Amino acid sequence: MNKINHLKATCNLRQLFYCLAAFVTLAFFGCKEKAKPNENTEKKFDSIIVPGERVGLITRDVCSKEAVLAAYGDSAKVDSIYLAEGYMDEGVVLFPNNPRRTAYIYWGPGGNSKRPEFIRILSGDMPGPGADWKTDGGLAIGSTLEEVEKQNGGPFEISGFGWDYGGTVMNWKGGKFAGKGFGIVFMPSGDMTDTTLLGEHNILSTDSLLRKSEPRIATFQLGILAKEQLPACVAEKAKALSAKATNFTIHKMNVQGQDHFWVSDGAAAYDGIEYIYDANCKEVCQMGGFRMPLECSKVYDSGQWEIVWEEW
Repeated sequence: MNKINHLKATCNLRQLFYCLAAFVTLAFFGCKEKAKPNENTEKKFDSIIVPGERVGLITRDVCSKEAVLAAYGDSAKVDSIYLAEGYMDEGVVLFPNNPRRTAYIYWGPGGNSKRPEFIRILSGDMPGPGADWKTDGGLAIGSTLEEVEKQNGGPFEISGFGWDYGGTVMNWKGGKFAGKGFGIVFMPSGDMTDTTLLGEHNILSTDSLLRKSEPRIATFQLGILAKEQLPACVAEKAKALSAKATNFTIHKMNVQGQDHFWVSDGAAAYDGIEYIYDANCKEVCQMGGFRMPLECSKVYDSGQWEIVWEEW
């Protein structure tokens, strides 16, 4: 039994005030704001998903593992959850005894991240649009390809079916859902006789054969994205990068009393160049590229970067 559950279990009427104070302090250490424990979560179930911003009670301010456990109380359980490709790790399951509300949350190895790596809501048996979780636009498990396309404001690409990542939205094509941590996996519910719909390739949502297969939402894979206040010039760089890249992060590190910002779109991972700026957008270092690491990069060897902006 973890510390939070132990505190709850040992409370009695006489000790209620003292235990509640200890419980709140422990549960919310490390989060920006406090969320009150909810003893009647099932009755007050918040079903709304706002892409990139919140999933029910999970928001940018109530986002750590401890805060989520406190917010959902007895409706949350620490458990081993499925990641991908056969791997399991410890996360949190919401509403484990209510399939229409079950969600799986993962914070990465150790579970100490400020925000979850993902919040996954899924149903293999397609309960249809009556599923309890819904986006602020009304999308739910069982919603159609056409409904998603309409809300995105245009077509998008999904991967072919029949493999580990089959039916996953791969590119929102600059639509409303681009860069908001809003992942969807579709499953076909209609004609799948055409084998061109299978395999590791992308298919545009307007494809006639794809529409004939009648794909419906089977899984939401969601993120709570960092969107903190940035210096004006760094915010301009984020805006410019957002126009051409759907996946990027801005990291911050304090160096001798100055904030440095690493603008990363994954280029350095492939030997491209990424830039580090100070709060006035003066370039202070570069990362990556086919070369020996620059002398300035030694400043960042500690790896104490904090993600302060992200889009994916």
